[in-house]
Amino acid sequence: MHNGKYPDLESVVAFYDAGGGAGLGFPVPNQTLPEDRLELSDYEKKALVAFMESLNDTLTTFPAPARLPSINGTSSLLHRKTGGEY
Repeated sequence: MHNGKYPDLESVVAFYDAGGGAGLGFPVPNQTLPEDRLELSDYEKKALVAFMESLNDTLTTFPAPARLPSINGTSSLLHRKTGGEY
C-alpha cells in the first residue's frame, strides 16, 4: 500500500475486505471507505489479486531524471534527491 504497511496485494485485499482501518477498529476520521466488511470469498480475493497483477504499463516506464527542473530563483526544492528518495 502507499505507506508500505502491507507487503503484498493479498494483504491489501484483506485490509479492504475487513472494512479498512475503521473496520479494523482504528480511529480513522477521514476514511471515505465504508467500514462494512466486504465478505469476499477466497475465490473472489484470489481473482481480484490476479486481476490487479495483470495490470501493467511497461510502455511508459521512464528513468528517473538526472536533476529536477529549474525554478525561478533559488529554492530548497532544487536540492531534493530524485528517484523517490527524500
